[in-house]
Amino acid sequence: MKRFKINKQYLTISIYVVASLCAVILFLMMIYNLSTVTEAVKKLLGFLSAMLKPVIWGFFLAYLLNRPVQYLYKLLSKIKSRKLTHGVKKGISISVGFLILFLALFLIFYAAIPAMVQSITQLVEGVPTYTKMVNDFVQKLSQNERLVQVMATFNFDLSNKQSVSDFISSQWATIQGWLERLASSSMNFLVSFSRALVNMFLALFFSIYMLIDKDNLRMHFSSVVKRISPKLYYRAGYVLKLTDEMFFTFLTGKAFCSLIIGVLTFVPCAILQIKYAGLISILVAVSNMIPIFGPLIGSVPAVFLGMLTAPIYGVWVLVIIVIAQQIESNIISPKILGDSVGINAFWVLFSIVVFGKIWGVLGMLFATPIFGVFAVLFKDWLRTPAPLPKIEEEVVEKEQMETKLLRYHEEREQADQEKKEVRMLQKQLNKLNSKRKKK
Repeated sequence: MKRFKINKQYLTISIYVVASLCAVILFLMMIYNLSTVTEAVKKLLGFLSAMLKPVIWGFFLAYLLNRPVQYLYKLLSKIKSRKLTHGVKKGISISVGFLILFLALFLIFYAAIPAMVQSITQLVEGVPTYTKMVNDFVQKLSQNERLVQVMATFNFDLSNKQSVSDFISSQWATIQGWLERLASSSMNFLVSFSRALVNMFLALFFSIYMLIDKDNLRMHFSSVVKRISPKLYYRAGYVLKLTDEMFFTFLTGKAFCSLIIGVLTFVPCAILQIKYAGLISILVAVSNMIPIFGPLIGSVPAVFLGMLTAPIYGVWVLVIIVIAQQIESNIISPKILGDSVGINAFWVLFSIVVFGKIWGVLGMLFATPIFGVFAVLFKDWLRTPAPLPKIEEEVVEKEQMETKLLRYHEEREQADQEKKEVRMLQKQLNKLNSKRKKK
């Protein structure tokens, strides 16, 4: 009896054909049941995100505390003592880092948020009084015949007291509704935050473990990626280090500048006894995190809140904000931020518009560092040399990663040095001009 011989080539082709047909049929079924597939994918992603949420939060918490913990560990390393072993120093630095974080959260939730809620509550309760004030002010304006004629061109009868009163009442009702929604959303946030405490506790333990065992975790992860592709490992390592440097420098510096702006706004407002000084300073500080557009976004509601005390206080609030912004942009920001991103104002504006359209407020906040990373990667792409002869891929990629990082830091130092030299020349020129005037 003859044995049936299987042709391996035809068998392979048959397997590929059957697999392709199955893939096409599966694809057509997915398109035909697109809504069902989309709903299933959403449920799967929701399940995975809910399951991995503590791990993701723990990772971001560990990333946030990584730099302060490293700094504290270096300070403890300078102390020469046999009792301070590696484990003890790491434990102390992690404990102090979390203590600083909890203190900051305590100040936010027990100082800033109650003051903001109280200001919003007072503002909602004072709406009838403010409506009467504006009504009286408009009635005074209605006695000006020229102004009445100007407003008539805009189809607004300023002489008709009833229509003016109805218009003011409708606008105040809109503002009151907005404030009530803001207060309710703040309370809902606090309620949802309290519900998420379980995930926060789990995230806390995950972050502690990540900070303690980060070297081993990094080694395991890098060995797996390097095993898959050395090129991917070194290129991804360069992008991650660049992103870490850009984000941490920009966001921490901007947050510190915004904190100073909030203090510079709150102190004069409190001295002038302007109502809602705490809410005004919080609005200005939070909006200042967004470059270029942030001060404009925060100044409009801040001036409006100042005018609720008295119309002249709105002008004072505007003057305080302008002075604080000038101090921040000319004195504080150059020393803290410097040229941390390395892109000019046009690209900053472009990135804010684009990412703000895609991701909203968070996009506007993260637009500048993200675009800064893209700019550096684009420069590296332009500088990429011609293809080299076949050398070991891992060695080449490692050298390129180190060279790119070194060049990035050198360019930043050179830019800072050039700015210092320009400032020194300006100081010398000012001294020469002052001496000539004296003569």
